[in-house]
Amino acid sequence: MTSERIYRRLLALYPKRFRREYGESMAQLFRDQHNAAFRKANAAGRLTFWLRVLADLGLTVGSEHVTEFKNI
Repeated sequence: MTSERIYRRLLALYPKRFRREYGESMAQLFRDQHNAAFRKANAAGRLTFWLRVLADLGLTVGSEHVTEFKNI
């Protein structure tokens, strides 16, 4: 699935430690939410789904890097 491949590439933005611990769980959650959203959504709903995903990534990637830096 193209969306999942894109999301997995975006997960590379997280620190390595975080990816090892949570990457597979995050990919599974994405897959489940994606499938649910795309079954019942029109194009606008699909765009909304991706906007939420990208907003979440933007917030949490930065937060995880700060946490990683503090733990050095």
